[in-house]
Amino acid sequence: MPYKISLFVLYLLVLLGLYGAFTLSLNSFLGSSICPSVYNIPLCYVVFFSYGMMFVTLSLKNHIKAIFFLSACFVVFLIALIGTFLELFLDNICPINKLEIPLCYLSLFIVIVIFALFMKIKNK
Repeated sequence: MPYKISLFVLYLLVLLGLYGAFTLSLNSFLGSSICPSVYNIPLCYVVFFSYGMMFVTLSLKNHIKAIFFLSACFVVFLIALIGTFLELFLDNICPINKLEIPLCYLSLFIVIVIFALFMKIKNK
């Protein structure tokens, strides 16, 4: 895949994650959805912040871009991975979408693709 297409898809996926995390955070804040929490911090807020950090760092042109982007990517990956394992073994841990697919599954898939695309284009 050419560089510009890869970058475009990367932006789209980060925006998709950002939109999904924002929607879930807003619903959690309004009380219409429950977001799992750690130390009274809803994890959807952490995921939203991390996707936001990924989006902002994509526009940076210096060497620090990779550090911030990959740190945010790792946070989302870790939360999605733990959520996926808990969903598989304990059931009903992750919020679900309208198709009743746990969002941690979708987030895990998206963040893996984001990581792969970022690693592909980061040196260009």
